[in-house]
Amino acid sequence: MSAAIAEKLSQEAGALRNQGQTAEAKAKYEEAERLFKEAGDEIKATDCQLLVATCLHMEGNLEESVRIARSAANKFAQLGAKDLEGAAYVNVGSAYFNDDQFDKAAEWFKKALVILKDVDPLVGHGYYYGIAHTKLGSVYVKEGRFDEAKHELVILITKLAPRGRAIGRTARLHAIKNDGNFPFVNSNTL
Repeated sequence: MSAAIAEKLSQEAGALRNQGQTAEAKAKYEEAERLFKEAGDEIKATDCQLLVATCLHMEGNLEESVRIARSAANKFAQLGAKDLEGAAYVNVGSAYFNDDQFDKAAEWFKKALVILKDVDPLVGHGYYYGIAHTKLGSVYVKEGRFDEAKHELVILITKLAPRGRAIGRTARLHAIKNDGNFPFVNSNTL
């Protein structure tokens, strides 16, 4: 019973987060985390913890966001949830990226890539492999390192596009619209 309530709270929190109502979302995620723990689902409880970190990041609370995301990454590692561990690393890197701390951001995106390299990008949170490449490419764009940024995009497209048309197209669109505005991407790339 508590797992079903936790799932509902987590979904409600996601809707609130997407509407920018992060304080309300955090409260629901924290309650869902408690209920998932009560139900014995440590992975979903830790995922709620990571989503609290996302809310904190959205509010501009870098230090607390990074602390919680790193804690979640450690817990996912203990639980053997490599896809979620990698997602947590991307979360940490994103917080640093948005704070213009590009060296730290790149470090965390690279950690995510090491963890996610053997995770199927079509299973669970494995798609964070593509996001990590995109975001690392965005770091390189911000630093004016366009050849390295292009390399990340090429890896992204060549690794994910063969896995399926939808995920390859999504990866390419994400690469273009997300952080970096890759200057070397044109309509022929899509």
